[in-house]
Amino acid sequence: METQPLSALKEQSTSFNRLIRLLIWKFEPLQLFCFAQSSVYKESSSCFTSKKENVGCHYCLLMVTASDVPTAHTVQQFVNARFKTGGITVLCHNQKTVSNAIKAKHRFFVTIYSHAQLLYSHDELVQSEYIRNFSPLNALKKAEKKFSHYMALTDAFFAGATHCLKNGEHTVCAMMLHHTVEQCTALLVSLHLSYRIETRYLHNLLGLCRSFSDQPHQLLLATTEDKRLFEILIKGRSDVNCGIPSPVAENDAKQLLIRVSTFIKLTRLMCKDKIERLQVETLSYEQPNQHDIN
Repeated sequence: METQPLSALKEQSTSFNRLIRLLIWKFEPLQLFCFAQSSVYKESSSCFTSKKENVGCHYCLLMVTASDVPTAHTVQQFVNARFKTGGITVLCHNQKTVSNAIKAKHRFFVTIYSHAQLLYSHDELVQSEYIRNFSPLNALKKAEKKFSHYMALTDAFFAGATHCLKNGEHTVCAMMLHHTVEQCTALLVSLHLSYRIETRYLHNLLGLCRSFSDQPHQLLLATTEDKRLFEILIKGRSDVNCGIPSPVAENDAKQLLIRVSTFIKLTRLMCKDKIERLQVETLSYEQPNQHDIN
C-alpha cells in the first residue's frame, strides 16, 4: 500500500526526464532550469473497483539559448505534443538577454540562477548566490504602479465585455473577456515574479501563475465545464487572428462573464496581499535604518 504512490511518482518522473533529454537533443540549449514544480497525488479505492492512482505535475522551465532561435512558442508546441502526463510551461531567452538581466540584478533571473534546479548546462555551469540590491520601498512603488496600470485595463476590457453581452454581441464579448484574463494574469506574474510577459497564450500565462499559486489555474480550469468554456476564450482569440471568428452561444458568454468576474476578484485579492506584504517589508527595512541614524 505505501509503496504504490512511489511507483506512480516514478512513472511521472520518468516521463519528465525523457522529455528533458528530447529538449536538449532537439534545441541544444546552453542551460535548462526548472524554477517551479507542483505535484498533486490522488488515490481512490473501493471494494467494488480496483485501486486508482493519479499524479498531476506542472513544471516551469527556463531555457537559455545561444540566439533568438528557437522561440518560446516553438519549444512550447514541442513540449505540448510530447508531454501528456502533466503540464509544462517553458520560457526561452537568449544568453545575451539573460546576462544583461543578471548584471542589472533583475530579480527573476537572479533568483533562478541562484536557486532554481539546473537540469542541464553545456559548460557545467556552477550555480552561486547572485547579489542583488533589493529595496522593498522601490519594489512597493513598482508594484502599486503595475497594479493601477493593469487593473485599469482589466476593468476597461471587462466593462466592454459586459456592454457587448447586453447588446447581444456574444462573440465580441468572449474576445473582450480573453483580453481581461490576459491583463489579470500578466499583472499576477509581473507582481509575484518581477517578470515581463511576452507571451499572450492564456495556458502559458496560467502555467506561469502556478509557480507561485494554483488558485488562478483552479478557478478557470478545475472542472470539465470550466475547461470547455476556457477553450472558447482561446478559440475566440485565435479565430480573430485568422479573420474567421466563431459564434459564441449566449449562455456560454454569460457563464464566461461570471467566471471572469470571479477571476478579477481573485486577482485583486492576490495582488493586494502581495502589496501588503511589501508594505510590511518596507517598514521592517526602514526601522533598523532609523535606529542606525539615531
